[in-house]
Amino acid sequence: MQPLDIEIYQAFMKGASVGALAKNYKLDKSQIKRIINRVANETRPGQTDVLHELHDNQAPQRGDL
Repeated sequence: MQPLDIEIYQAFMKGASVGALAKNYKLDKSQIKRIINRVANETRPGQTDVLHELHDNQAPQRGDL
């Protein structure tokens, strides 16, 4: 996983649209979707390579409101 992939995933998790990300990073929407899916699959809880920084920056959960 590349740092750019993580950056795109974090921006998506913060609410950026796929179209806006595609414009910002000069990629196709399909490429952005593949990156998001790949990072999401690699960062599932319970896996050894969980990116803890992503969990710290995620939107609040229901119980946190």
